[in-house]
Amino acid sequence: MGKKAGRSNGPSAVELVGKKVRGGKRNALTTASAPVRRRRIVHKSGWPRIPDVQLKPLPEVAQIHRGGPPARERLAIRAEIVCNSGMAESKKYEITVTARASFVPEQSDEAQSRYVFAYTIEIANTGTVAAQLISRHWLITDSAEHVQEVKGLGVVGEQPFLKPGERFEYTSGAAIATPVGTMRGTYQMVAEDGTRFDADIVPFTLSIPRTLH
Repeated sequence: MGKKAGRSNGPSAVELVGKKVRGGKRNALTTASAPVRRRRIVHKSGWPRIPDVQLKPLPEVAQIHRGGPPARERLAIRAEIVCNSGMAESKKYEITVTARASFVPEQSDEAQSRYVFAYTIEIANTGTVAAQLISRHWLITDSAEHVQEVKGLGVVGEQPFLKPGERFEYTSGAAIATPVGTMRGTYQMVAEDGTRFDADIVPFTLSIPRTLH
């Protein structure tokens, strides 16, 4: 995006209209009866003083106003177009993942520090192009900061292909060594046009009942 228009360091509109006076002596009054010659008043900068009535808009300035909005407004419009374009591109490849987890006591063994949880995942294509889930990457962390990293193709043996608006839901399980933990990760997706992108799985909590307050 271009830089914000600022004040130019070059000559102003007044300076461009005038012409610089080159040398020469000023005419002085010779006698009282002699014709009076009007002296030309010159600024210290060397530019002649020009009455306001003589000023005319520069051609390039006039063209800007005739051809469209001022430069500052054009920059704002350009920024809005670029921003909207980026948002549309992001929305194009968008997979929304939601999760919910529950404790499975019949498969857990607290004496052996084994806590099993079932989690249900819903994967929704909220973008504008169809996409297929290729693989998964999980990070499962217990309250002792022990991390299990899980990678594999698909989910529950499937690689669902989702058109815009379609959803896929599955249930799986995880075991950790503490009563509380978290899960987070990503699904690796390939869009119908060949674009590869990740669908984020927002962290969610694994907890046995009455552990969290």
